[in-house]
Amino acid sequence: MSPLQRFLIYLAQVGPQLPSGHTFHRIIAAQRVLQGADPDTISREVGVERRQIDRMLRALHSEELSAVIGKLPEVAADRIGASRFRIAQLLLGALTEERFQREKEELIAGRLIVEDHRLGRTDTDYRVLNGDRKPIFRINIKYHGSAFEQAQTWVGLAPGDCFALATYKINQALERQRKEALPYVFVVLSCLGLTSRHVSEQIPEDYAWFVCISAKFGKRDLEEAVVAVLMSNAFADTFADTRGRIAASEFRVLSASRAERLLKEKLFERVFALRHRGFTSGFRNAEIDMHFSLSQEMVPVREFLRMVASESPQRLTVLLDRGEIA
Repeated sequence: MSPLQRFLIYLAQVGPQLPSGHTFHRIIAAQRVLQGADPDTISREVGVERRQIDRMLRALHSEELSAVIGKLPEVAADRIGASRFRIAQLLLGALTEERFQREKEELIAGRLIVEDHRLGRTDTDYRVLNGDRKPIFRINIKYHGSAFEQAQTWVGLAPGDCFALATYKINQALERQRKEALPYVFVVLSCLGLTSRHVSEQIPEDYAWFVCISAKFGKRDLEEAVVAVLMSNAFADTFADTRGRIAASEFRVLSASRAERLLKEKLFERVFALRHRGFTSGFRNAEIDMHFSLSQEMVPVREFLRMVASESPQRLTVLLDRGEIA
């Protein structure tokens, strides 16, 4: 199989998941013309100019992949591995959000409205509003799969009861909260042992190759399109165990206000980077994390939802802002 044939096989799967206007829709349009479709009709349907389709047809006729997507990068094994790891990270995030979609039904069934903000790729995944559509708090979903094995030694917490959150993320959340006067809540799914490294081994290498050679056309768009394919029924068996473990895990809630209070109270106790003399040399590229107890300092999501249902929206806002219920 030639590189062009390999590319086109995976483009056929990933392409429909790419956002409208993506360059690769020109290639898809040209393929449809080659299969007998009317070029003018395809041009209107896909929103690609006829001359662009004609140009791509000439490139496809050359049967050279470089003619279709330009100069090809070197795709070494380590790049394939890094791509599989990144896709695995995004897949775990997407599966966590899929799980939260079911949890949030409890919010929707009550007095509240949950707005989906994930497409914006900001620090907000969902925003919760009351019945009058007034915002009450915003949610950031996080996945937690890797245990800090030395947690007991460095921060006084058992590895299975320790969640690390970068201090800059706490600060960003607080800045957003103060600017908008809207409480900010982290909702964390802890599924220890199910790591990105573990899941990356299940990512088919061809999808990683496809992303690597196409990265200049929007790496994040391509990765997310691959994740959408991997979450389809076609891969249900491949990731059945991953989905099952996520389904059996528990969400816990931590407000930015409580995170700030605990950070101030336990700064040198829980931010071991501030006590470790050789941190920058011993832990290259590591973030400066605050460590929280999952069982003692974070609220199970169902308990949090019961509080949300029982409190008035006004009091809920005050309690979240004070960090008193999460």
